[in-house]
Amino acid sequence: MYFISPGDAIDLFFRIKERGYGYLFTKFHLQYDKIVDSAWAGQYGAYNWLDIPSVRRRLNSIITGDPVIAYPNYIMHKYFAHRKELKMISLGCGSGFNEIEFAKNAVFSRIDALDISRNRIMSARQKASAEQITNINFMIGNVFDYALKERCYDLILCQSFLHHCRDLQGLLEKLRISLKPDGLLVLNDYVGPKRFQWRKNQLILVNRILGQIPFAYKIRTHSNTIKSKVYAPGTLRMFLSDPSEAVESHKILSTVREYFRVIEEKRIGGNILHLLFKDIAQNFLGYDEKTKNLIQWIFELEDDFLKSGNESDFIFGVYKPRS
Repeated sequence: MYFISPGDAIDLFFRIKERGYGYLFTKFHLQYDKIVDSAWAGQYGAYNWLDIPSVRRRLNSIITGDPVIAYPNYIMHKYFAHRKELKMISLGCGSGFNEIEFAKNAVFSRIDALDISRNRIMSARQKASAEQITNINFMIGNVFDYALKERCYDLILCQSFLHHCRDLQGLLEKLRISLKPDGLLVLNDYVGPKRFQWRKNQLILVNRILGQIPFAYKIRTHSNTIKSKVYAPGTLRMFLSDPSEAVESHKILSTVREYFRVIEEKRIGGNILHLLFKDIAQNFLGYDEKTKNLIQWIFELEDDFLKSGNESDFIFGVYKPRS
């Protein structure tokens, strides 16, 4: 039995409006892995908080200390500056952006990159080919079916991946064993409430901000409708969008710390930005003063929210395997 929240009906309406009724019918005829694959198969334009350049610069500043330096270069300079012949695996690599950035460092002899989405792997291969990157092996598949060799990798990357995993303990033990003793696990992920069941004070603040944003900034992707309220999703919405989404997200940090030692962890927020910008991010891509001031105001409200004792929904972390 699926729970239907007020947001489910609204979200379903817009998904059908954007993608047609075929989107709905296919969801009920697919197996679990295929539903997950279908959730990531299409590209529908900028609608995510991370599509906004100023958000990416903000996260770079938090993680690396420099708004123009992304974390792949930060990791390489801080932890692998004098290493050679490195091997890396990326789980849930998506369209391969971070993997290609890592591969530009000549110290990698091989990078394995795995994702369940055929479309995204094909896109990643095309991007790598266009940039003449030859040391990445992009593979279509589920990590739970993939045989990881013991003490094989110097670096394991989990970018927005672990929150899609059901058996965290089994997976993290597998990753621990596959890392070399001096290898690193790099995590950049959502670690907030399970199944996106947002906290009450979080929803109150997001909806208050949404109510104060000019209408021109609230037009949804691929429609002329206005985003007027943010709801916590019900189980039907989660099933239709992606049944793997945030399945055990609330357990990620505690489970990672069971199998790995913390080298560094940084709270990168997202509590407000993630919810607020969903489906309307394309309206915040401009560099005009009005847009920049509006985004800065939103950033400050998220900072205040985190400073008041609320846990960060997103974490960047670097870890070493426990012996």
